Amino acid sequence: MIDTSDLKHFDFSRHYPEMEERFIFEIETMIFETLIQQGRVAIEGDENNVLEFYNRTNFKVRVKRPQKNVWSIPIQTLRNAIRKVLREGHLRREDGSLAIKIDTRPAKLDVPVQLLLRLVPEDEYVKRSLVGNKVRHNVYGEGRIQRITETGNVEVAFKDKIVKLKPQYFELVG
Repeated sequence: MIDTSDLKHFDFSRHYPEMEERFIFEIETMIFETLIQQGRVAIEGDENNVLEFYNRTNFKVRVKRPQKNVWSIPIQTLRNAIRKVLREGHLRREDGSLAIKIDTRPAKLDVPVQLLLRLVPEDEYVKRSLVGNKVRHNVYGEGRIQRITETGNVEVAFKDKIVKLKPQYFELVG
């Protein structure tokens, strides 16, 4: 959850897209720094779940598992997955499953994208997400952001209902 006390006069529809891009870049950088510095990373400390850095171009990152195939993941696919996590507010559900659905072509790419997302601790996603922040609406009152949809609408839980709102119809409460 983002500290909104620093965001005076935050116009969600105007400022959120650039803020989201900055956060995506930060998380993408964390992923690549981890891969480049360590070269071989045990995902979440599991030695049976190892990812090795192969190389990176401007458009793709290549990773592999020891003695297995190399995956070539488009950077834009990774960025879209990071965006989805930020809009959901967390990487994993309480049952441990992935909170987002990763649409990749070919379908086999969802495994390496999930592994790359898991390189970054969950709290890094949480502190860069607006999910959980308070908002004020002139009809429904105060509520909390539950998620941001792919179309940019914001799902807000108010006292007695959950409503999807366009960003211009509410304001963040500091």
